[in-house]
Amino acid sequence: MASPVQNPSVNSDPNSVYSFSDCDFLIIARLIHENTGIYLDHTKRFLVQTRLSRRLKELGLDSFREYRLLLQSGMMDELEYLANAITTNTTSFFRHDSQFMFLERYFLEMQLKKEFPNIRIWSAGCSSGEEPYTIAWVAYSTLEAKNFDKVSILATDLDSEILKVAKKGVYPEECVSKLPPEKVRQAFYRGHGANSGFVKIKPEISSIVTFKKLNLIENWSVERPFDLIFCRNVCIYFHKDTQRALMEKLADMQDEGGYLFLGQSESLFATCNLYKTIENAIYRKIY
Repeated sequence: MASPVQNPSVNSDPNSVYSFSDCDFLIIARLIHENTGIYLDHTKRFLVQTRLSRRLKELGLDSFREYRLLLQSGMMDELEYLANAITTNTTSFFRHDSQFMFLERYFLEMQLKKEFPNIRIWSAGCSSGEEPYTIAWVAYSTLEAKNFDKVSILATDLDSEILKVAKKGVYPEECVSKLPPEKVRQAFYRGHGANSGFVKIKPEISSIVTFKKLNLIENWSVERPFDLIFCRNVCIYFHKDTQRALMEKLADMQDEGGYLFLGQSESLFATCNLYKTIENAIYRKIY
């Protein structure tokens, strides 16, 4: 990536924070909103300042004014870095366990059909991969092998760096320490030697997951509808208008009867009337 000439003398303390004016914040917040849909109010000002100060040092810049001018020049690599730096990647295996219990019942119901259908699932905002791997894990432990092969999971995220982590499927052991040991043995290989202290998702489970970079506010299309969409803890970063537009786009990606899973603190109330509530944060497409 092209970048300004390094200047080691500038702000040599890696933990230092550059001064950050109201104008700096407003312009950078606007660029983030335009490029990602994420809305940052004044309460996020210090977060933006601290996360980006190290980047200014890496680029050899003297001020946030120089950095925002760099961003405004349209340098796409730097806009991508900005999006990666601002997004928060908080997730875990079997997060909101009740939704995965519902998913297990769904798979069992599909298995009772005369012919098991091809099931397409989308994990939107997949972060470091725990969510799509949990979905695949539930499918693997619930379905017969011939039916498991008919499930496909698309996992997308805005953050290109976190997707590299997700694709590897390698996690510190503490990420699975609260799960039943038999579940962990079923889904993971434990590392040895240099890999001690880590676990890796087994390929027979990860085989149905495909990762892709995707910006949810941009235009995109799919070949055929998704049966289930997990879009959990994504809308909380958006304005109501952006939330409404996203929910309508998601609805366009599903046929009647498709399921939508949101985060526990999210709701479709006042943003979309195309779904009905099934359980807490689980909705079904009605039109």
